[in-house]
Amino acid sequence: LVCEENAAARAALATAAMERGDLSTAEEHVGTLLARRPDDARGLLVRGVLELQRESFAAARDAFARARAAGADERKCTLGIGMAALGQGASEDAWHVFSDLVRERPDDAEAVHWLLRAGCVLERWSGLRPFVAESVARAPRDPSLRFALAGIHVRLGDLDAARSEYRTLRETAPSFDGLDSLASAIDGRLQPPAANPGC
Repeated sequence: LVCEENAAARAALATAAMERGDLSTAEEHVGTLLARRPDDARGLLVRGVLELQRESFAAARDAFARARAAGADERKCTLGIGMAALGQGASEDAWHVFSDLVRERPDDAEAVHWLLRAGCVLERWSGLRPFVAESVARAPRDPSLRFALAGIHVRLGDLDAARSEYRTLRETAPSFDGLDSLASAIDGRLQPPAANPGC
């Protein structure tokens, strides 16, 4: 029981240090934890987050996979694996990770965000459209999702659908950043705006 409590405390201390931007202290805590318990699910999950922050994407991917195998939170591990894949430039892998996650959890806004990022890198507009359309249907008041869908419609040449989303945005979120660029793209005066701010 003491060991279990120490593991939880060490993981919490490492997480708190990362939130302060103190990666060296986070490394001390997670290193101590994993030296004592190499297969600790919490410790491996924190290790994955730490490696992501360091942009050590291969190490992060490995840590998240080991954390998942050890019983850590499935969603967090899967998101981490996908983010690490994207960081490594393995965009196709990331697409598959995030699209599977969104199929399982269609209301997961963070998973949809990362799927958009992977889809933008791959320019997989026709693959993205059904996912984003479903997200808009589930969260019709989210202007960023509707904006993303409008941008995808423009890229696919479906200007009537893009205009419909644009009109809804003008009515429901008139101050949303990027609406003028979207209007210009629909009218063919510029390239469409990024479907996702991360693109």
